[in-house]
Amino acid sequence: MRLRRAALGGELMIFPTDTVYGLGCDAFNEKALQRIYDLKGRDPQRPLSTHLRSISEIERYCEPLTTKQHRWLNQLLPGPYTVILKASRHAPKASVSPDGKVGLRVPDSRSFQLLAEAAGVPLVGTSVNRSGEPALTNIEEIINQFGDLVDLIIVTDEPMSHESSTVLDLAGNAPKVLRGTLPAHFTLET
Repeated sequence: MRLRRAALGGELMIFPTDTVYGLGCDAFNEKALQRIYDLKGRDPQRPLSTHLRSISEIERYCEPLTTKQHRWLNQLLPGPYTVILKASRHAPKASVSPDGKVGLRVPDSRSFQLLAEAAGVPLVGTSVNRSGEPALTNIEEIINQFGDLVDLIIVTDEPMSHESSTVLDLAGNAPKVLRGTLPAHFTLET
C-alpha cells in the first residue's frame, strides 16, 4: 500500500532494475516529472523511458505492433533493453520523443516486478546521476548523493548488470541499435 501511495502521490523513488538503479515516479505525474528533470539537471525535451511489468502492457503505449515487432519483443523482453516504438496517444508525454516515438522497458527483475505491481501505475525511469555524468551503481553512493533528495529508496540484493540498458529502435523494418549491441540470441526472423 505504501508503494502505491508513493507513486500516486508524486513521490520520487530510486528502484532496482536488471541493469542499474533507476530514478523514477508515476509516468503521468507532471509535478514529479519536473522534480526529476530539476534533480538531474536534465533537459525536459529528452524523453525518459517508461518501465512496465510485461510486453502486453507495452501495447497500450505504442501503435499496434506488427508480427515482426512481436517476435522481436518476445526475444528481448523481459530484459536489459529499452525498446523504441511509435507512440500511441496513451503514451506518457515524458517518454515520447519529438518524432513521436516512445521508449519502453520491461526489466527482468523480480524486485522491479513487485514494485510495479504494488505501484499500479507505469513508472518513468532514468539512471541515478546528474545529467552528463556516469550512472551510479553503488547503492551506498546513491544513498549518499541522492538519499535526501528523493522520497523513497528501494534496495535489493538481486544482482544487476551495472550497465545501462541497450537501446533498440524497433519502429522500422529492422532493429536499429542506438546504444549497446544486439544480443547474440537475437534473430530478425523466428
